[in-house]
Amino acid sequence: MRAGRIILAAMVVLTPAAARSEGVSEIVAAEAGSPEFAVAGRIAATMGLPVPTALSTADLDNDGFPEFIAFGDGGARILRLGADAWADISGGLLAGVTGLDDIAITPARFNGSPILEAGGRDLAFLDGVYRPLAEIAPAALDATAFTPACEKSDTIGFVLEENDTPAAEIPAFCGCLLDQWRLRAAPQTLFDVYVRELTGEFREEDRDERGEFDTLVALTDEALYACKTQRGWAAEAPYPYGSPMFTGKPAPPDVEAYIDTCRAQEWVSGYRKIASSDRALGFCGCTAGHLALNGMSADGFAMVAGLYSGELSENDVAERDPSAIRASDEASEACIQAMPYR
Repeated sequence: MRAGRIILAAMVVLTPAAARSEGVSEIVAAEAGSPEFAVAGRIAATMGLPVPTALSTADLDNDGFPEFIAFGDGGARILRLGADAWADISGGLLAGVTGLDDIAITPARFNGSPILEAGGRDLAFLDGVYRPLAEIAPAALDATAFTPACEKSDTIGFVLEENDTPAAEIPAFCGCLLDQWRLRAAPQTLFDVYVRELTGEFREEDRDERGEFDTLVALTDEALYACKTQRGWAAEAPYPYGSPMFTGKPAPPDVEAYIDTCRAQEWVSGYRKIASSDRALGFCGCTAGHLALNGMSADGFAMVAGLYSGELSENDVAERDPSAIRASDEASEACIQAMPYR
């Protein structure tokens, strides 16, 4: 990438703790000097938060871009990059969390994100923030259209057939699915889209409705997984994507200067899939991680920063290290694809 161009529970059981370990979002501890620490410090400054003294990352919402679990004065915060800006999604519930020993990411998922255990409570993600699971009221969904749609669905019928279960059990299985959707406080509008999916009336506009398609997929998968495992059937746990660009390892000293130079470019923050200074910080941190992972030297970071700022031309860099241009383009393409949905 260079100037002007970007390559392209008496409650119904949730996902049980017996889920496969690979269904748990991986936590990566970040060391001082890593791109993650550089980004987290700048996020904290922007949001007026204490500078993190320890940091870990985990792709909690399974979108390929990590959340930052920052520890410091006042406990822990979970920093998430959204459509426009970074936000603390911890809900102020992690004041007593001072390190990874005080918080656990469980295999149970709720609205696409894992349930957390902290301070003796289960915390679940709803409406953009973590909340005490015990305080989330089930949704009063209208299932008038759902019940017949589910009972006649070839997809649901196949699930029972492949588990050697008679068709007479379909109503009970559909009841379980309904309970799981209700437990997750799902909005009626999204539940109606699921009903249309069951009846084969899914519309293309349903895919783009307020960017909720990923939530639809998550809720569908979570409900199906929970109901299958309740019956002892084989079920594959939702698999976290992870964020390979963020390894937590220290990068060359010039990485912070690179991130600041990259973030400062109006053509970076103005790119349509970035479109804000906060998202530019996420993108630039991601590319720094990608470049560091692939062995970029301090001199290489300085050259790529020069490309971004326009102080160096493509020819200048090609004469010194042609591989730096290719590495920059590869990092840009990977990180644009990893950016959270806008």
